[in-house]
Amino acid sequence: MGRKSQFAKSRQASLARATNGRWIRPEIQPDYSSTPTENAETHSRNFLDSTTDELGDTTVANSKPVGRRLWTMSAIEKLMTVSCLHGQNCQNPLLRIFKESRVGLQSSFRIRCDSCNTDFECTNETDDCSLGCNRAAVWAGNATGTGYTDLKHSMAVLDVPFLSANTYAKLEAQFENEVAEVSYGQLIQNGREEKRLAEELGRVDPDGVVWTEVQGDAAWSKRSYNQRGNSLSGSAVIIGLLTGKPLFADVRNNYCYICKAKRAGESPAHQCFMNFDGSASAMEADIIMDGFKRSLQMHNLRYKTYLGDFD
Repeated sequence: MGRKSQFAKSRQASLARATNGRWIRPEIQPDYSSTPTENAETHSRNFLDSTTDELGDTTVANSKPVGRRLWTMSAIEKLMTVSCLHGQNCQNPLLRIFKESRVGLQSSFRIRCDSCNTDFECTNETDDCSLGCNRAAVWAGNATGTGYTDLKHSMAVLDVPFLSANTYAKLEAQFENEVAEVSYGQLIQNGREEKRLAEELGRVDPDGVVWTEVQGDAAWSKRSYNQRGNSLSGSAVIIGLLTGKPLFADVRNNYCYICKAKRAGESPAHQCFMNFDGSASAMEADIIMDGFKRSLQMHNLRYKTYLGDFD
């Protein structure tokens, strides 16, 4: 018996024990003849077809939506309120969802009362959330390090339709810009605090520039154990000793997958992150030196003493 057949037999036995004879809706019953990954891929594709929104995602119009959706609590409360108000004017309310328009995780539902033929609309999220569900999914993918494919497969197993790859990529680009902007603003704020504390200690050079002491360290995407470092990416940070907060942080990359593909053929226009041509061990010194050069520009502050770990 092959591995897939053994897997299918095991899953069917587990299903029989878990369901205990309860009925499973035929339209969403899994196909145990394939692996979970194959099920996820097929299931996700079933939701992707129709028109396109401004982000490039698919706007699906389902006449009979199935599966699960994500709802905010306020959206549920709003739906309950609308349903109760309708019940006051209808003697025998029989409500059903007859249409769904979906963009990624965000859905808009058309609901009809079969008794009085009244229609109304509701959505699965409201404006009281700081992040919409689509943007929140992108933040979750980056915060956990899972990325698009893992999130898509997880949502498929949960029977929740997910974003298209195109929309996820565009929202992720927005996410990167937002993180960079907020991070830089925080560095500037930390610099003001470091400068204020240094001024209170009288650390002012004859030319009127305030000075402070800093420490720094680096990290790489691949461990070297202080031996042969060949990481393709590294980062470093400079921290003020008075505040204990970062004043400068940057990344060095000496590889780009898209640029490498260009050697075999023409690559599409892209934002290239390759900004270094040197050894992995030289990345830390390059970033720290850059931070020293930009200290006056960023904070009007001079770094006079640096503490490092000599790696």
